[in-house]
Amino acid sequence: MELKISSPGSVEGASLERELSLSKGQLESIQLPLTSSSALGLGQIQVELVGKDFNFKRDLAIPVRPAYTATVAYQQHELVGIGQSFELNSSLNADYLPNTAETCLSISNSPSLPVAGVLRGLLNYPYHSLEQTVSSTYPYLFLDEAALQQWDLPALSLAQRTQHIQEALMRLRSMQLTNGGFSLWANSGSEEYWLNVYVTSFLLDVKAQGFAVPAAMLEAALTHLQQQWNQETPQLEERYPLAANAVQMDLAVRAYAAYLLAREHKINLNDLKIFADKTAHQMELGLSLVNLGLAVTLQGDRTRGDELIQRGLSLPRKADTYLGDYGSGLRDRMMSLYHLLLAKQAVPSLNIQLESILNKLQETPTLSTQEQAFVFLLGQLLEKQTKESWQAQLVLDGQVLDLEKAGSFNRCLNGFKAETKILTKNDQPLYFSLLTHAYPKQPPTATDKPIRIERKWYNLAGQALTAADLKLGDLVLTRLNIETHESIPHALVVDLLPTGFELEPGNLQTNEQLQALKLDDMAVSVAETMSYSAAVQETIWPDRYLANLALKAKTNRNVFYLVRVVQPAQATIPQVYLIDLDRPAIQGLSVGTAGVLQTAVEATNKLTND
Repeated sequence: MELKISSPGSVEGASLERELSLSKGQLESIQLPLTSSSALGLGQIQVELVGKDFNFKRDLAIPVRPAYTATVAYQQHELVGIGQSFELNSSLNADYLPNTAETCLSISNSPSLPVAGVLRGLLNYPYHSLEQTVSSTYPYLFLDEAALQQWDLPALSLAQRTQHIQEALMRLRSMQLTNGGFSLWANSGSEEYWLNVYVTSFLLDVKAQGFAVPAAMLEAALTHLQQQWNQETPQLEERYPLAANAVQMDLAVRAYAAYLLAREHKINLNDLKIFADKTAHQMELGLSLVNLGLAVTLQGDRTRGDELIQRGLSLPRKADTYLGDYGSGLRDRMMSLYHLLLAKQAVPSLNIQLESILNKLQETPTLSTQEQAFVFLLGQLLEKQTKESWQAQLVLDGQVLDLEKAGSFNRCLNGFKAETKILTKNDQPLYFSLLTHAYPKQPPTATDKPIRIERKWYNLAGQALTAADLKLGDLVLTRLNIETHESIPHALVVDLLPTGFELEPGNLQTNEQLQALKLDDMAVSVAETMSYSAAVQETIWPDRYLANLALKAKTNRNVFYLVRVVQPAQATIPQVYLIDLDRPAIQGLSVGTAGVLQTAVEATNKLTND
């Protein structure tokens, strides 16, 4: 038979034409040294086997990515005066790996949020905790054909949107507790009180947009919110153990619940007034006051509601106030404006508020899923408001486009290959922004503060291993030692595996070899250390190890897992990456075990060794 292997260019080394002769039951293994110096995404490999009476074809897709995470850059500009221009080519960083940058350009005659750029990350967000499931699914509720064109997105049918939403509802159902509340991962976990409201709001929005929601699921969630709101919260520190201020966390939860229940007419005005009289003067978060003010307004007391809302809008969230409510100054401000505009309430100095948000985005372009969700929700609501038309000229890769629009113009491109610039046609101010996702040429440096991570490898006899010690077939115990200077209730650890590594499934706590195994400075065995540690939600992917966990300030935390070397390879060893899901500016990158991995392999029955 004739074997042909080829690639349309994205993967190098996938080229072979060879005649094979196999006897019955014979197996021959052929290995090719695959490399990719510039491609990113899915590398395509085509395999064809032609025999006397058969023709076999298969297309293989191999993920190709750098050994580190992408970066996000955001910039905004304003042009004032007729005949002004801005060269977009020169504004982009040249220190990116080739073919890895995607830039979304947004142009408008008023400050506008970078919805098009944010949506690309949110729609493809790969992880699925309770909060992540809701935030990454929210756009599918609103992305009809007009919205897809507005945000320069690829085609998405109603059937595809419905499928995404139904899959999310199935995951949420698996996280709903018997009392109607929700846990972060499974219906046997601890209750997430702030997310109870967020998830219930999402379910109501799904229903309002015409998609099916399980009636029992929604009714249980709403009933639980009503019961919780009508009860005084006992033992706040036990309910919110990682909140810096349990009182403010509880007030935030109850004010958010009051807003949602008022929106659904499931709370009465008298109870709201009693609650406001008792608690409003204690509230230190502007979002809490806005939510409470909206609840009072929606139930009929506009004067009292407006007073609370104005107080809330004038009260920014302190940077060091962390409650575990997925909040930030940016999230709180966008959520406040979204709730106000959704309720058709006037927002004083809206453009000034938006400019403040855009300035904050420029300072911290890496956003949490919660922040991304409210960039979209607020941005698409603002886009629907009546706006004056504007004109401008855009030279895009040498092609001249005369723009005349009401609202924003959005275009996402894989870099600018030729002359690209914006020119004003009148005295009207023109606002534009660029949001770029890309991989830098140089990997980021390791961190020591506020998060320190160290990865070490061991054999199952407890001996430390270096990259040079590893050979094909080895079973390797990986230890991550994590230290943080502040509490992180919702931490995500991502360890990208080098090429040729594969995660070994199984419960390490029941592994007999680990029952007595002690490593380095450990006073007890690996199995005992794991049993003493707080719960870890682990996820095994083909190319990475994931762990969601809560970290306490100024303490060391150990995480263990097994990998096996299954393929020979020469590869860069990725850094372990940790991010605070609520405050993604807080990140950590591992020290140690960096460099190039060259796994040893015997040359038996191979055409080429990697």
